[in-house]
Order: sequence, then C-alpha cells, then structure tokens
Amino acid sequence: MLPDLIARRDRAADRHDEAKRRDPTQTSPQFAAEARAVMEELDAICRAADPGFSDPAELAKAYRWLGDAWFDVAHGHDRAALLRGVTAYRRAEALIAGTDAPVEAAKLAFNYANTLRALAAGNPTLLQAAMRRYRTAAGVFRGHGLADLVARAETQLAILEPQIGLARGFAQQGVRTVSVHHFAR
Repeated sequence: MLPDLIARRDRAADRHDEAKRRDPTQTSPQFAAEARAVMEELDAICRAADPGFSDPAELAKAYRWLGDAWFDVAHGHDRAALLRGVTAYRRAEALIAGTDAPVEAAKLAFNYANTLRALAAGNPTLLQAAMRRYRTAAGVFRGHGLADLVARAETQLAILEPQIGLARGFAQQGVRTVSVHHFAR
C-alpha cells in the first residue's frame, strides 16, 4: 500500500477507536454513523490499493479493520453485517497467507473467530472453525509475549470448548446457542 493509503487507513482505525471510546456500548446513532463513515473509508482504501504493489500484511490490516467495524455495527446478531465482515476477513486471510506478519495474522484469526461465533448460532462446525482460529491466535500471542492478548484468547477458548459440546447436543435437539465476543486491536 502506498504511504498515503496507510495513513488514511490508520486515521480511519483511530476514528473507529475514538467512536468506541465515546460510546462503549456502541448503541448510539452517533456511533452507528461514525462506524458507517469508517467502513466507507476503509472500503475505499481497500479498493484503491493495488494488491500487486501493496505489502500484503498492510492491506490485510485494512481488511481486518473493515471486518472489525462490520462486527461492531452488527452487535453480534445482524447477519448481513456479520457476513460483510466475513467477506473482509476472508480477503485479509488470503492476503496475509505466506507473509511474515504472525501477530497481524493472529489478530485477524482472533477477530474472525469472534464473527464466526456470532454467525454460528449453535452450529458446531462454525464454532470449531472459531476454536481453531482462537488456538492459533493464542499460540502466536504467547510466542510473542503478548500476555493481555493471550488471556483474551484463552478466555474465549475456555468459553468455547464447553459451548461446542453443548452446541452438538443442542443441534441434535434443534436448539441454538448464543455467545459473547471481544476483539483484539
């Protein structure tokens, strides 16, 4: 990515963070408007970046932050917004594959796992995909001495492991489950 696109991306991420600081519940109309503006900016940046001339890790970060914004707007239950996040995360995963950016890849894995859990609604397959990503993220965070992120990933794993067992049982009975999510920045 060109330096001006990286600067724009970082400003958009800072705007998103500031909107979350102003409204920790992320429920106000002001937050929704700011998040939409951030998503429009990140989307424009992603479209403007030439993948052939961009550092894949830098462009992947833009797509990850776009996915994060979609998750925040979804409040864990708006399926259309969550699916838009999945699209952004898939693009980020394709870009980050084969790069030497393990911490960025781990943050992506963690946040993508949150979205998969929200979409799962008791689907054990999606919950297992989330678990794999949380485990990957925890291992990388541990290897890089990021104790706060290790703790977040391990918390999600501790919640998810029994949830998968319950989801399997509930799926057999036709019952769906609900989960809680947290993001790594």
